[in-house]
Amino acid sequence: MIALWDYDSMIYWGCYKIITDEQIEVYKLNGKDDSFIDEEIISLSLNRLSQMETQVIEEIEDTGIVIDIIEYYVTKCKFSIRKWIYPEYKPRGKDEIRRRVGLVRTRLIDCGFVKYCDFFEADDIVADRAIELNEQSKDIPIHLIIGQDKDYNQIEGLRFNDSRPISKEVDNNGHRIKLPCKGLTFITKKEAEYNFWHQVLTGDSGDNIKGCEGIGKLKATKILKGRKNLLRATYEAYLKKYKDGAKFELWKNYFLIKLTTKR
Repeated sequence: MIALWDYDSMIYWGCYKIITDEQIEVYKLNGKDDSFIDEEIISLSLNRLSQMETQVIEEIEDTGIVIDIIEYYVTKCKFSIRKWIYPEYKPRGKDEIRRRVGLVRTRLIDCGFVKYCDFFEADDIVADRAIELNEQSKDIPIHLIIGQDKDYNQIEGLRFNDSRPISKEVDNNGHRIKLPCKGLTFITKKEAEYNFWHQVLTGDSGDNIKGCEGIGKLKATKILKGRKNLLRATYEAYLKKYKDGAKFELWKNYFLIKLTTKR
């Protein structure tokens, strides 16, 4: 089995709270400069990433899947196509955690450990690779997508959601207990198509994609229910809301939500 791993979230949690502000102050009091501190952050984050990855792989193999090859993907867009056509896409401020993520991601790229694209995000590259493998494998799944992004629900095949919910219960140290990963699902071709058009209707608040105004999850489900031509059903909903601007709004959201580098 070939695992296609969207490593963005893993890097974020690998860097998260890896060194406290108090520890940084101690380093500085001991004469350590910013370069030393950054190297410490990278080293500790990579160590935590290794531990997190081992846990995820163990949970995957507990399902009976044996991973033969892992391909790692990250987002490092020098020029985002989505941002170009829609400047409001994914507004992001600068903070310390994002700076640290950038440090670790750059180190992984420099080591040749991960793949990336200058114009598209990790999930676009993963989607193209998954589609390529689907065409090669016919009816036998040979790949598994590992990632937390709900956009992967528009891709046919096996998926392992590596996000780890946190329980309300606490351990002996007073820390909230982390539960197992959300786990394994299989998405059929029909389900993948439905999930895509459902999201074109509802949008994606996390990425600041509005969708068709006034349509939430329940209404979108009602619009698509029983329809064979999901594009037609979606266009009709946009037409009611936007009239002459329906084609533009539909194309824009299609472009923003569709996972692929092939435009």
